Amino acid sequence: MGGTYTSGGGDSDVDIVVLTLYGSLLGQLCVIVLGILVTAGEYATGMIRSSLTAVPSRLPVLWAKATVFTATVLTVMSATALTTFAAAQLFLHDTDQAAALTDPGVLRALAGNAAGITLLSLIALGLGSLLRSVPGAIGSFIGGVMILPEVLGMLPYETVERALAYFPTQAAGALGSATPIPGTAAPGPALLALLLWATATLAAATLTRPLLDAYAHHLPTAPDGGAPAAPPDPRIAALTDREREILTVIGQGWSNTEIPARFHLAESTVKTHVTRILAKTGSRDRVQAVILAYDSRLVTPV
Repeated sequence: MGGTYTSGGGDSDVDIVVLTLYGSLLGQLCVIVLGILVTAGEYATGMIRSSLTAVPSRLPVLWAKATVFTATVLTVMSATALTTFAAAQLFLHDTDQAAALTDPGVLRALAGNAAGITLLSLIALGLGSLLRSVPGAIGSFIGGVMILPEVLGMLPYETVERALAYFPTQAAGALGSATPIPGTAAPGPALLALLLWATATLAAATLTRPLLDAYAHHLPTAPDGGAPAAPPDPRIAALTDREREILTVIGQGWSNTEIPARFHLAESTVKTHVTRILAKTGSRDRVQAVILAYDSRLVTPV
């Protein structure tokens, strides 16, 4: 972009930092998806079991992930913004978009761009932990954070317009501009709004844990105090003890390649058991088998 820019062109009125960091939009999407994968990805792959084996309490795991992820993304995005700005100025030095780091607002906008992307990705990380589903978290972020403000912006109410300035994407845009953008919040309030959004999302993910623990605590347990006992269900009663054990670990997210190591069975034998479980319970696929495992309380929420 810097190599093709000419003075007086259609982009001459665009903020220099915004113009320079147009490409960061793609990086922003990638980091947001990464934030979701950091938390929800473990539930999708079953690796959450390894994390909780090392650290049984979920809250330290969540906050440790958030801390390491924030530090890493902020460092990388800050370095990227500075490097990109310096490289772009090699092409823009003799145009009307020539600027230096010491120019008013430039360094603040570069730091704001990195902070905005970091906080947006932290919101995504919180959504991933809250929903524990990669597709669900991505859909919620796109729908709630990116699309909803655009829809609300169509409403002819001044109050809504003022409130939209503090929505995550709009606040992040205000942080990444060296000059004020009409209709957006000032950098200070925009940063505070983003911090509150990220904190609220992580707090929501944190507070759901005690609720799930309270729910699991009231589930009926087996006489020996072990896993919750399955209520009378003809579909479960039709299963052998081994098939019931395999249905339980299927409900916990184990794959056909992980189950054999636990039960010391051949993979082909496990596949045969899974096929029989689906046939006996009338389940069309593993998804329905997982639902059955939860409905019959063979598996408790994690």
